[in-house]
Amino acid sequence: LAPPAFAHLPLLRNREGSKLSKRQQAANVEHYRSTGVYPQALLNFVALLGWTPCTEVLSLEDMMQQFDVGKLNKSDAVVDLDRLAWLNRQHMFTFVGIERLLDDLHSIVGGDRIYLERVLSLMRTRFSTVPELARDYPFFFAEPEKIDGLETEYLASLHAHLSNMTVFTHDAVKAAIEAAHGPDCPRNARTHNIMAARLAITGLRVGASLAGTMEVLGRDITLERIKRYLKTDLSF
Repeated sequence: LAPPAFAHLPLLRNREGSKLSKRQQAANVEHYRSTGVYPQALLNFVALLGWTPCTEVLSLEDMMQQFDVGKLNKSDAVVDLDRLAWLNRQHMFTFVGIERLLDDLHSIVGGDRIYLERVLSLMRTRFSTVPELARDYPFFFAEPEKIDGLETEYLASLHAHLSNMTVFTHDAVKAAIEAAHGPDCPRNARTHNIMAARLAITGLRVGASLAGTMEVLGRDITLERIKRYLKTDLSF
């Protein structure tokens, strides 16, 4: 009988350079499942540990067609979790599909699926797993805590402009945000104003575009969140 052919796969190391231990979370499939990594992305990630195909984002069928043992690397492979997060983000909207994402997000936060789809669409480049979206951007699903010390002059102007709107689209909201500054507002003050509005509406300093966020939240919720910072009893 002809002896079988053997190949030695590259050794796996963590980012610090030491050998990957089975006792570490990075070696535990259940850990990835519980944090929202999809099977397709994890397979893709594992396949790239020691193998270099022409493209990085691959389906299982792509891997089966393209794999070549002759292209295995001789050097050790690093288990880079940032790379896994990037791959999971690519797979979510390429292979996993919106319905699965909606199911998973709904299981965490509940709510209307049409609204959740709008959140996913707006934030698609800003999260790597569905649980991360729910954790890092909670203002989409619950009112943020009020922040002390925000200046209210711009907020009052913005509230007035938004209250007069009948069409609450991205472009219309963006125009209202600009108009609320007034004609002679300097650039640095505009930046400060936008941050005050973002904090009042979302409770966070970072996120998607303010106009896009307000459009997804909707007119009533946006106005209610701004109104919390205004002393007068405004109606809309």
